[in-house]
Amino acid sequence: MQLGKRKIIDDSFTAAEKYLEIANADEEAAVALCEKQLFNQSGYFFIQSMEKHIKYCIAKKINVTNPHFADELRKTMGHSLDESLNLLFKVCTGNDESLFNQLNAQLKNQVFRDTNFSLLHNKVRYPIFSPKFQNYTFPELNARDCETLRDMLTLLKKYLEDISRRVS
Repeated sequence: MQLGKRKIIDDSFTAAEKYLEIANADEEAAVALCEKQLFNQSGYFFIQSMEKHIKYCIAKKINVTNPHFADELRKTMGHSLDESLNLLFKVCTGNDESLFNQLNAQLKNQVFRDTNFSLLHNKVRYPIFSPKFQNYTFPELNARDCETLRDMLTLLKKYLEDISRRVS
């Protein structure tokens, strides 16, 4: 059984627009879930929206229908903000390591406030077992946490617009 209808996207512009559409839908879902006090689910979708906004910027800058670039973008799948950011900065900065490091540090410090999303992302969805302590841990997000993630998303969108204008 197949659920849904498969839509073909065969150009980079349309792929970019699809990432933006999904990013906006993820943000709407996050806000609605927060209003229902489903904070962990809301946090998950705020992070998803961030990831898709980054992929939108990538797809605007490179031809993601080119097999090489499609493969590079595919490597960022799996809900990794860090991998998506690395690809974005690589695309924006080319071989300029100094600029890469500057953009990376600005975003991680000023926008994401040194949040380790690789640790947070799946932990808001699943209890994680610790062999060392022989127990499970599960973070319980609250309204303030979701507001922080929403603020980060807002800052990220502004930051991405800014680097899109400055770095071509």
